[in-house]
Amino acid sequence: MNKTPTYKEQFDKLTRAYISGEVDPWDCQACFVGNLLNNVGRWSDCRIGDIDIFMTGKGRIGFASWSNEYRFNKGVDTILEESSGLYTPQEIADIEAVFIKTIVDNGGRQYAWKDEIVTPTDEEALFVAFEATLEFLKQIHISKGEVIDETPVFQKRQLKAV
Repeated sequence: MNKTPTYKEQFDKLTRAYISGEVDPWDCQACFVGNLLNNVGRWSDCRIGDIDIFMTGKGRIGFASWSNEYRFNKGVDTILEESSGLYTPQEIADIEAVFIKTIVDNGGRQYAWKDEIVTPTDEEALFVAFEATLEFLKQIHISKGEVIDETPVFQKRQLKAV
């Protein structure tokens, strides 16, 4: 297993993805969690406790109406492998929920990134969601005993005028 990532390392990785435009909130490989887990999309099918879940294309947790032991085990394995055992499936689901809920609550539209018609409202919603989710992620790291002396500042990216 690789070295457990620090909050600062995760912050830097996520910020690079945001600044470079590699984030699509509704793509499990390119959303906040997708970038957190090294752009491996298999995390979105997993088992939390005795419940088989999947992350829908809308960032919500859905309950599987089908059972596929292999698929759900691979989802859990992906979370553990890509985070070097740092995050549990429940924590990943919670991170995803914070991110998507914040986007929606701030007026972000589901297909804006897919259709490449991102309005200033969508962009602001993405920025606010990143801020909120980075803070949530920081609290997870602190709860696991990481000492964070200085919190890096997350800044809005500068987009080119169209």
